[in-house]
Amino acid sequence: MCDTDYSNLREMLKGCLCEVQAKATKSCLSGISSGFEPLDYLTGGFENGKVYVIGGRPCMGKEEFMLSMIIDIILESKLPVLLFQPII
Repeated sequence: MCDTDYSNLREMLKGCLCEVQAKATKSCLSGISSGFEPLDYLTGGFENGKVYVIGGRPCMGKEEFMLSMIIDIILESKLPVLLFQPII
């Protein structure tokens, strides 16, 4: 027999579910706006201390999309942005 206490897991899952529901119904951003409303709606904005990766096939507009977000963050939020871009 396994002596696993599932009551802690149940409480943790309840907390996660409440957090997801709160984010889904929340109309304001919890982070910094990307300048693209559909993206902000899905993500809640960029949150401090997290790393975001943009990926896709060649010539899909990744760099232009990324630079548009960076320019918007710098101009609207007056926040510094750090960009790492590998040269391949």
